[in-house]
Amino acid sequence: MHWCFITPEYPPTVGGVADYTRLVATHLLKAGEQVSVLAPTRGQPPIDNGLDVQPVLGEFCPIGFWRGSKVLDGITRPRRLFLQWVPHGFGFKSMNLLLVLWIWWRVVVRRDQLWIMAHEPFLAFEHGFKQRFAAFVHRGMVLVLFRLAGRAFAGNQLWVKTLSHWCPKSLKIEWLPVPSNVPIYGDREKINEIKKRVACSHFLVGHFGTYGSHAGHKLESLIRELFSIGARVKILLLGKNGDFFLKQIESKNPELIGKIVALGAQTLDEISSEISACDVMVQPYAGGISTRNGSLMAVLSHGIPCVANRGHVTDPEWDEWGIVDLVEEDDHLGMVEKVKVLLNDPILRAERRKDILIHYDRFFSLRRSVETFLQDND
Repeated sequence: MHWCFITPEYPPTVGGVADYTRLVATHLLKAGEQVSVLAPTRGQPPIDNGLDVQPVLGEFCPIGFWRGSKVLDGITRPRRLFLQWVPHGFGFKSMNLLLVLWIWWRVVVRRDQLWIMAHEPFLAFEHGFKQRFAAFVHRGMVLVLFRLAGRAFAGNQLWVKTLSHWCPKSLKIEWLPVPSNVPIYGDREKINEIKKRVACSHFLVGHFGTYGSHAGHKLESLIRELFSIGARVKILLLGKNGDFFLKQIESKNPELIGKIVALGAQTLDEISSEISACDVMVQPYAGGISTRNGSLMAVLSHGIPCVANRGHVTDPEWDEWGIVDLVEEDDHLGMVEKVKVLLNDPILRAERRKDILIHYDRFFSLRRSVETFLQDND
């Protein structure tokens, strides 16, 4: 079987779908599989040990699909199309019906197999006529695509249930958590240098995210509450736009100048060291955590104790696993209390680290994802 990834994003484009596609494709290649990636035409893709990346899909219009078919027809059967589904990624204001027609033609006429990984399902019926119309079209696209699929996956339990209503009963949507896209660097000297330079003798509490407007408002309120723990806490903001977000906080709260550090855009090795340097991470999410939160998975892959919030997208298994301290959404005081308990108990932090690493490897790791994909690989 030759795996043919069809993705709306691929490096050098920055994004979760791009990172996920590259990770899974390269690890399937290492497992001895034949793998190609059909990607949009957006810059020169990286060279990954012979991985066949074809940036031929353009802007997902007819010429791009024609070029994509030329590539696919040059690959010996059997071919498995592995569609990375996120409706907003394929252009045409997220309503690219030509994509659906092309996939239908590849499966029905050219006899290719189709698998789907749903990174996002569809828009909700809200926020006016335009979004409601797009939500209607998205469901139609899902209705067709998932009826063509041999296997399908979704990153959290909510989406599994949501998509199942639009799929044939013969297709079981499989729950597959999204693994971390931050490799573990593990340079102890670098980690200690960050602790010394950033935290000094303080506890270091970190956050890893992208600092969008909605999440940023929650995080700003939480940061102000965190300093009620005492003067021995410093905050480290990791991820793109962290330095810009820091300027916003300091302009509104000049008393916090010098207590928060943001290092700006970093390489994956640097981010790994910075996560490892933290004593505790705080990860508030709109709607709560779920097994598709890439930043959360990066924290857990490094074994760092974490405090986060429940919400309507939170998978029920999180309470069973007990590896993340959870509070209700917007309960900033509750989150601060959880952080305080972890900081004041080094034995608890060590035990939590051990549990996190065990659960991450068992449920969330890239190894586990690849093993799932290779089940019934025919």
